[in-house]
Amino acid sequence: MPAQSPSREGRPLSGRRYAGQGCGQGNEAPFEPLASVFEAPPRAPRRDGLPEHTHYADTGCDLHPSCLSCPLARCRYDEPGGARAIAGRDRDEAILRARRQEGVTVEVLARRFGVSRRTVFRVLARAREEVR
Repeated sequence: MPAQSPSREGRPLSGRRYAGQGCGQGNEAPFEPLASVFEAPPRAPRRDGLPEHTHYADTGCDLHPSCLSCPLARCRYDEPGGARAIAGRDRDEAILRARRQEGVTVEVLARRFGVSRRTVFRVLARAREEVR
């Protein structure tokens, strides 16, 4: 059924009234937009929000005693793989540096860093892939 539109006299064709149209008696209140209907209701306070003016202990982690003075560029808990990935990345850089600067063999690198030969080969292969 098509939407009904006002007639030429300004009254609706059906018994419904359009917003702002009275029945012509003159005793109706002037039309006011319903802005309050479209306003968002006030938000309730979050239940899981942290309270203000509370002292939080900066206990750090097993890598550093204080989070606020930690030397890591990124928190171990924010890093994918955690502290192990951070330590592995540093170890891998040291392996690559020793290989490039000193020309150390894979066997010596494995013994020096306490890893298997296969781990040294993985580190070297990953470095080659990054260069490409």
